[in-house]
Amino acid sequence: MILKNKTIFFLIIVAFAGYSCKMRSMTSSSKKGLSERDQINLEYTFYDACKEKLLGNTVVAATLYEKCLKIDANNDAVLYELGNISFSQNNFNDAEKFVTKAISVNSNNQWYYVLLANIYKSKKQFKQAAGVYEELTNKFPNNPDYFENQAMSLIYDNDYAEAIKVLDKIEEKFGFSEEITMKKLQLLQITKKYDQATEELNKLIALYPKNTEYMGMLAELYMENGDKIKSLKLFNDILAIDSTNAKVHLSLSDYYRTEGDKDKSFSEMKKAFQSSDLDIATKIQILLSYFTVTEKHDELKIQAYELIQVLLETDSAEAKVHSIYADFLYRDKKLGETRQQYRIVTELSPDKYVVWQQLLFIDSEMNDFKSLLDESEKAIELFPSQPMVYLMNGLAKMKLNNYRGAITILEKGKDYVIVNDKLLAEFYTYIGDCRYELKEYQPSFQAYEKVISIDPKNALVLNNYSYYLSEKGDSLQKAEKMATKANEINPNVASYEDTYAWVLYKLGKFDEAKKWIEKAISHGGSNNDVIIEHYGDILFRLNKKDEALKTWKKAREFGKGSEFLDQKIKEEKIIE
Repeated sequence: MILKNKTIFFLIIVAFAGYSCKMRSMTSSSKKGLSERDQINLEYTFYDACKEKLLGNTVVAATLYEKCLKIDANNDAVLYELGNISFSQNNFNDAEKFVTKAISVNSNNQWYYVLLANIYKSKKQFKQAAGVYEELTNKFPNNPDYFENQAMSLIYDNDYAEAIKVLDKIEEKFGFSEEITMKKLQLLQITKKYDQATEELNKLIALYPKNTEYMGMLAELYMENGDKIKSLKLFNDILAIDSTNAKVHLSLSDYYRTEGDKDKSFSEMKKAFQSSDLDIATKIQILLSYFTVTEKHDELKIQAYELIQVLLETDSAEAKVHSIYADFLYRDKKLGETRQQYRIVTELSPDKYVVWQQLLFIDSEMNDFKSLLDESEKAIELFPSQPMVYLMNGLAKMKLNNYRGAITILEKGKDYVIVNDKLLAEFYTYIGDCRYELKEYQPSFQAYEKVISIDPKNALVLNNYSYYLSEKGDSLQKAEKMATKANEINPNVASYEDTYAWVLYKLGKFDEAKKWIEKAISHGGSNNDVIIEHYGDILFRLNKKDEALKTWKKAREFGKGSEFLDQKIKEEKIIE
């Protein structure tokens, strides 16, 4: 039994021997002055702490390390481990205290400095971090990582001048590095040290003469510094090597635009678009900028459409191309062409719900309810939990006089509405309309009541509900209140004013009815057969029978009117 325990302890010691060289040296750094018993106790406790740490028992490990400190308060290995644990727990201040003390005990262990630098970076104290890395470069001058970390810390501290000096030192000590030169170049441009930046770029061009990217960067630098002649020469040199270089064509497009040469500028833009080197994301981003600018500068629309045509030739398999084309077409009210592009998008990327939604809206806007029905059914299959597709399907069925089918799909779809009262009100509105068409008046009115409870300021439903009540001759006082409210919410709407006039007519308030029907006529109802017929009815009730007859005849010229209009004209009296 005793032999077995010794074997286990031996295995633990072997395991931790490979854990880190620093551990072995740390545990011996401050043993002087300890009794043999304390030394053994320290080693056992330290290795127990390391074991618990590796097993993920951080709290237990920290307790054991603290126990180590009670034996040897200046043990740098223990201090470092406690610093590491505090750092992992984001307790940066304690971590800093522990590791700073560890360094004061043992200033030759690079890992202590690395931890301290990481603590400073986590605290966003980049200047202090740079100072730690500088100490590391002095103590361990053959490690390039410490120099690079020093430079990066200085960059984060916005000390670009010192960062450049460190990058220069890296190249002096370790030789030329394209990566380091590029970092230095970025800093030189930020600090507007154009001469030094030019020197660095020329160095790169000399080393990599076939790399046109560096030539392009130098041309851009010349442009930024106002040296347009050198810039243009370099751009043309690049095109002599690579005539389809998209970046250069874009740069030349910018160049000619600043020079006021719009034709050359656009010509270069088209060449860039024709190049397969220019990624689709950049092309779309450029078109988006055209979309914005053409809202104020209409003359650029021609250019935008030309670029889209180029894209349709080079990237027709990209859904984004057809999508942005549709955006331009829709803005220009070319609904048929817009719909065609959205249909292509749904074929290329059928999982784009937003596109399907836009397609359904366009079907509705075009009053193409057969297409709306077909495409909304496809959308329901693809997006069975999206309430909007059910609403549009219900609308299509309602418009195609399939009221029962519309009610079924609307009842199903409304259950998918979550925290969207406006949308839920739309469902109940259509359900109410369908019920009314089926002469299911009570369920219809219940649906309208639901709308008003959800959206008390829904002027459309208030108006329609009021009118239907007046037609039925039911709850006229309630109808009057709703018609009044509809006109308060949305004044000067002929159909709303007509409804209010008709409710007043049903209540026998003919003089008031006349005032409101005349408002309706003045606000766009002068050619509406229903409104004009109502006007005739009101005039008749006011004993202006000749005027009423003329008005009914006028209504007949504008449309069919009510089922009684022809009879009214023939018998020259009210027929209800």
